[in-house]
Amino acid sequence: MFTRPWWLLGLLALTGCFGTSETKTIPAAGGTTAPATSAIDVPADNPAIQWSQMEFDELPEVVVEGATPPPQPFSGEDKPDDTPIPDDVQRLLDTYDEKNFDKLADLALTYPQKKVRAGALTKIASFAGSRTGEAMQLMRVGVLDEDPKVRKEMLSSIRNGLPLWDKQQCVCALPELAEALHKHSDDGFGIGLILEDYGPAALPVLPQLCWALGHEKKGVVSAIGNIGPEAKVAIPLVAQFAWKEESLDAADALGKLQAEDLVMKLLESSEDRQVWMGASAAKYLNEIPPPMVQRLLAAISRADRSVRASAAEALGKVRPSTPEIAGALMTLPPGDVDWVDEAVYMALAQLDPPSPEALEHMNSRLAATDDQGRREVIQKAISLWKTQNKQPVESLLQDVIAADGAVDPSFNAQADELYEPLIKIAGDAGQPANVRAAALMMLDATEGYLQEGRSDKVDEIAQLAAACAAEKPEQPLLGAAAHVVYRHSPRSPETEQLFADGVATAGFLKQRTDDLQTICIAKVEPGLPVVIDLLNKPETSVMEVMLRNLSFFGEKAAAAAPGITKLPIDPNDKDQLPLFQRQMEALGAIGGDPAVCIPFYKKTLAATDPSMWERGEILEAWAKTVAASDGDPNDVLAECDAVLSSPTGNKLAALNALTAMGPKSAPLVPKIIPCLENTLFGMNACKALEAIGPPAKEAEPQLIKAAHEWKDNGLPLRALCAIHASGPEFAQLVAATLEIVADRPFMLELLSRMGPDAAPFVPQIAKLLDSEAVDERARAAKTLGAIGPGAKSQVKRLQKMATEDESYTAKSAAKKALEQIAPEAAAEKAE
Repeated sequence: MFTRPWWLLGLLALTGCFGTSETKTIPAAGGTTAPATSAIDVPADNPAIQWSQMEFDELPEVVVEGATPPPQPFSGEDKPDDTPIPDDVQRLLDTYDEKNFDKLADLALTYPQKKVRAGALTKIASFAGSRTGEAMQLMRVGVLDEDPKVRKEMLSSIRNGLPLWDKQQCVCALPELAEALHKHSDDGFGIGLILEDYGPAALPVLPQLCWALGHEKKGVVSAIGNIGPEAKVAIPLVAQFAWKEESLDAADALGKLQAEDLVMKLLESSEDRQVWMGASAAKYLNEIPPPMVQRLLAAISRADRSVRASAAEALGKVRPSTPEIAGALMTLPPGDVDWVDEAVYMALAQLDPPSPEALEHMNSRLAATDDQGRREVIQKAISLWKTQNKQPVESLLQDVIAADGAVDPSFNAQADELYEPLIKIAGDAGQPANVRAAALMMLDATEGYLQEGRSDKVDEIAQLAAACAAEKPEQPLLGAAAHVVYRHSPRSPETEQLFADGVATAGFLKQRTDDLQTICIAKVEPGLPVVIDLLNKPETSVMEVMLRNLSFFGEKAAAAAPGITKLPIDPNDKDQLPLFQRQMEALGAIGGDPAVCIPFYKKTLAATDPSMWERGEILEAWAKTVAASDGDPNDVLAECDAVLSSPTGNKLAALNALTAMGPKSAPLVPKIIPCLENTLFGMNACKALEAIGPPAKEAEPQLIKAAHEWKDNGLPLRALCAIHASGPEFAQLVAATLEIVADRPFMLELLSRMGPDAAPFVPQIAKLLDSEAVDERARAAKTLGAIGPGAKSQVKRLQKMATEDESYTAKSAAKKALEQIAPEAAAEKAE
């Protein structure tokens, strides 16, 4: 718990923030004194105003009860940054084992090298979920580190973890976070977001937050609001900021601070922006008084969308709700954007006491629209209304039917009480097929929220679904039963066939699209003919999901190519572009018959606007087809050459196409090399050179340059090894990479791929045969084996390792390496 210092307790004892002391007018935006409708009066001696104007060092000290002082940071002389880091220290910094926490703590506080201390603190932050208090104590040191990169890393870790951690174990860091508000030159958003997550626990840093807000660190205003009513002394300062900046966050803070009169003043404005601010703030008030309700009722009829949406949201919070509120919300015509309508419908769903007329109104609106997005919005609100008001299960099932098999998450809270009625309905052959199907889908969706006997109940659901399937029912019951059986039964030829049968014809769209995706991802073999048949028909309602996931089958789906090329998709229609991209991705992935696909690519290219960026999708698919069929690459190369030569062409797609064709793309290496300098597609150029391999050896100097300049040099290193680089600068890169423990597995794997051409690196690789880490010894042996006879100098060491190493993994790797390097030596040792 934290202590509330005497000065703060005294302020919080005030009955209000305005009182009868001398006041001054707060200017409106622009710095001039505004008329009474847009300016507020505050006490001249308000503490929050005073804090905002003080020097930081003059502010009251942040006091946290029971918090021990932070550990002392390192104060000795640092080693140079380029000092090699010992292997054992590198392994500690790479550890994910919590048992090393204390050793990491020691590194963070005592190791005489800045980057090691920073790495230790970063690793400690990763253990904060299980050792929150201890980790936070150490992270306090990092928050005030002199190195801005370390500070940023600590603040980022705290920000990401705080919502998941025990905040009472994190309050010890409040003094350092407050100090960071002063030391950091940003606008306060990073630290403000952290303190915002502290909520009421951030009360001890209220003076520092007020100081920050007064010094243009706008990001802290939400943190002040999240402290809640105990920070009401800050209302005048927040109000000043809200009026000056017309800040929505500041208005919300006023609502959280329960500044009812100021929220009302915003709603009384004639300006849309201020009314929006007031409506947004109103939803945070503990109680919305009748005069404010009237203002909100007027606001929902304004033309501004944001005003209408926020006013509706606030009206949904009014307790008790009234027929007037329900009537006003229901008289609003459908809007032109879904998010405004969603606010209105959700407000109707949340009225308490509920309005039966609201449910009828939403059902009427649902029946009157065919727009899928709008239907989803309305259905979500209907389901919420029914859930909150405990409607009969039959009514909930109608919602599932209306949503085409989608089950609203609001039903999860009723999983236990719905279970028996749903089981009864699903098993009743006298019920309509769509009602039984909806019951199965709801049972499947809510089973994870069952509190008692879940395992037995899941078995019962699976058995019930199997019994339904055995009836050989019509859709949508067949699809629902197949869905549940597949999800909750062991995989077998029978369940896979049933699963495929469940999507062959139209049932619930939600279940069908989900299951078609599963069929592709899980490579359910009986489902592939079904998918191909649906593409040939074609069934437009499920076309996108099939094209998006067909690639998981790879070349097994090649028979789908004729159907895919005949799909009624126009690449010149902007609305169809996403579907067109899926079409090209699918064709490229499945390696269809080039006699079918390549004429289609050429025809599509001819029919599309040359300036169209998506033409690159055609090139990528074409290149993949050429690669899969070992076809002639010349036409694709010509197209890619034109794109790479154009200042506006889709170079990203052209490079991806060249990557797909691998060595066949060698003629364009001179065009690929300059792309390494481009920050947008340099990585794709690297991948293309890697795929081309040794024929791209002329790119070695430029790849060496990229490896030195790029923040992550993994891709240039891969490409250098693929082209079998051999220059002295490459040798230096390899040596430097092998010095980094975390990068050794990666580098050894790349050297293995070079095979005999990696022989110059045998001495450096051999050093790792003596590593303390089993994995490194085994990887080193494997790499030497891949080099082959060029590693004969290490035969004796490998023989010793093959017989004496304490690890079976290392022994086995050494034996295999000997077989590759010197088979006679391996046989001799075996004897």
